[in-house]
Amino acid sequence: MPGQGGDDRLVVAAHHLHPPQQTDLLSLIGHRRGQGQAVAEDDRTAVAMAFDRGHRRPRSDIDRQSRPRNAHGGKSAGSWQLLSIGIVYAPGSGDCTDFANGERKQMGTIRTFIRFAWSLSATVAILAGSAYLLVRWAGWPLPDHFPTSDDASTFVDNPRAPAVVKAFAACIAWLLWLTLPTAIAIQAWAQRSRRATRLRLPRPIQVLTAGLFGVGALQLANPASAHDVSADAMAVERTEPHTPATTADSPDDAPGRVADAGSPHGARATDGVKVPGGWATWPLAGGILASSAAALLNGTQAHSASALVRGLRAAQHPSIDPATDLDQPTTVDDIALLEKDAATPAALTIAATDGRDLGVQALPRSGVGFTGPGADDAVRGLIAIAAVTTTPATVITTRGLLTRLASANVDLPNITAVDDPAQATHMVQMELGTRYAATGPPHAASTHPPMILITDPPVDDDQVSALAILGHSLGIYVVIHGHWAKGAAWQINHAGQATEDGANIGRLNTLSQAAIGELGQLFSPPPPSPQAGTTRPSHDGSALPLRLHILGMPRLITPSLTAPRLRRSGAWQIATYLALHPDGASRIDLIEQIFGDMRTIEAATTSLNTCLHELRRVLTVDGRSALLTIDGGYRLDHRQIDVDWWQLQTHLQRGELDSAVSLYEGPVAESYQWDWIPEHRQAARRTVAAAYSLLAGSADDPREALNLALAGIDVDPYAQDCYEAAIRAHLRAGNHNGAHMVLQDLRQRLSRTKAALQPSITNLTISDPNTSVIA
Repeated sequence: MPGQGGDDRLVVAAHHLHPPQQTDLLSLIGHRRGQGQAVAEDDRTAVAMAFDRGHRRPRSDIDRQSRPRNAHGGKSAGSWQLLSIGIVYAPGSGDCTDFANGERKQMGTIRTFIRFAWSLSATVAILAGSAYLLVRWAGWPLPDHFPTSDDASTFVDNPRAPAVVKAFAACIAWLLWLTLPTAIAIQAWAQRSRRATRLRLPRPIQVLTAGLFGVGALQLANPASAHDVSADAMAVERTEPHTPATTADSPDDAPGRVADAGSPHGARATDGVKVPGGWATWPLAGGILASSAAALLNGTQAHSASALVRGLRAAQHPSIDPATDLDQPTTVDDIALLEKDAATPAALTIAATDGRDLGVQALPRSGVGFTGPGADDAVRGLIAIAAVTTTPATVITTRGLLTRLASANVDLPNITAVDDPAQATHMVQMELGTRYAATGPPHAASTHPPMILITDPPVDDDQVSALAILGHSLGIYVVIHGHWAKGAAWQINHAGQATEDGANIGRLNTLSQAAIGELGQLFSPPPPSPQAGTTRPSHDGSALPLRLHILGMPRLITPSLTAPRLRRSGAWQIATYLALHPDGASRIDLIEQIFGDMRTIEAATTSLNTCLHELRRVLTVDGRSALLTIDGGYRLDHRQIDVDWWQLQTHLQRGELDSAVSLYEGPVAESYQWDWIPEHRQAARRTVAAAYSLLAGSADDPREALNLALAGIDVDPYAQDCYEAAIRAHLRAGNHNGAHMVLQDLRQRLSRTKAALQPSITNLTISDPNTSVIA
């Protein structure tokens, strides 16, 4: 029918009018169609005038957001609406949104053209400017003649002539310059043809090309790639930011530093942190760090930092220096940092969900069986949080189960292992009777420390079920490692997500067998020190060409430079690590200790090689490098480099205590915060403090003894031998108040780590009659 297309478009336009005008227009269209006629031109004009008078139907928020704005920033008004009606609703025109889309395309094209012009100008300026500088320095890239026989003879006779070296450098410079326009051309061709080029350009070239070429140029080269977005889609993009989808089996967190670096006390972006060998809620992470810090301060931990501890340090402390960062140390009091970690409270949290921590009270009243592929890790996580929690808690389990889940050598606090399930059940039953008699009804779980029975599926299901039901209100909980028909069943996947009958419970603490073994090291006695078989050079290092200082701020002295620059923190870490290990370290150790935060082994290997190359460069004198390659690793050449830490230990071996302590200028790698350094730093502190205590004990003058003892306390504020020497010095001088102040300071320090006075100090306060003032 003639004019039918225009009438259809007017039907669409009618929905933009107020209800009275909308009804009139729809009635007019229906009347005309009933007579087989099209809407008259004057009726179209009336519609346009109605729009011009502002009798538009109020548009939605989405329409208002997508409406074009005039040159003054305001919304387009009546005259523009009249023009749009005259164009959009003219007979034979396109859809009613054609003009709006066309306007957006036109404005987008103008903006794209401006970006293109700017990107093109910058690209041409940089390419032309760099080419001009190369011409001025190296000359035109093409030679003015082909090489002659004389030229060849000259090159053979003296291949390192200045002219040859300059020509070689010029060729390399021009080739590097040529990669820029080549990369830009490849990018333009790939974008224009919508092909993903397989040519892998070096990362710096990719970044520089993207910055020069610009997004605008790529869009102008391929305008079809700029999709037209409807007003509804635009509104969704403005109001609903994209949230990446995750699944329970593949959480989007990563170990250590690359995980969310939140704090258990502040606003948390996640419920926990991914660690090597598992996942930990923030209370468990804080509890492990607290145990590690307390062991370091008290001198009961001398193992190297485990992957578990290093990952948690990197996640908890933003001041930790990644090995790939530039050499920019930050001043941090490492003792205060350890004390802060040691004071971190750790609630008995078994899981977390939606920003909430779930305590042990979340365990079902009837007991629960842990099943699924993540059951073993979840039980280990439950044992771990019970071991490090600041809440008094006890886990009763069997040695067989503990050996299968961890190992026979793991000895954790708050964990009681018995011979068989019957004995474990009997212990819980006896505790239940004691609590029932002491409390009386009503029974409040909060008045009793939690006790958790963890065992294999029992032979007598009814007895264990009764213990679970009766003990829940008294703080006694039952967890079965495996399926249990009498209680609830939690299905746990590899990521630790627990569900019950399809309902989500939360994400449980999970630890691998290796991780819980590393946790057990925090509570095991330290190995003997010094380590047997460690090579420490005993020669005078003053004649060696290189000197490395790691006590205090690290610095390297070469024959030509007093402070050569190492640009990466990883290079300093390797130098310090090798200085602390005179016999050398393997590539595996260096990757694990220094570059263990990398996402892939390939990235860690690349970073290691880069830092080794930089370190070898500065350690090379007269063509000979002090960085030696040994079987599968590296070590520092004792004949080429002298290290202050080596000299200090040499003096200690000779009994030259005064010379040894004089070399101590500060903590190992002072001001650097590396996740592996606290253990070595505290070991050095204890070594030097022990030397000061020996010097104080051998001093005849009480004042000299006191000064030496206080110097040792300054080095290690938790060195009880130095405190004892200071107390004895005060007592020898008759200063009982001074002795009392030293003892009080020691007690205050030890209260931060929940450590006890060593027996020698306790015996001193009891046996010496003059200590009645300070006892």
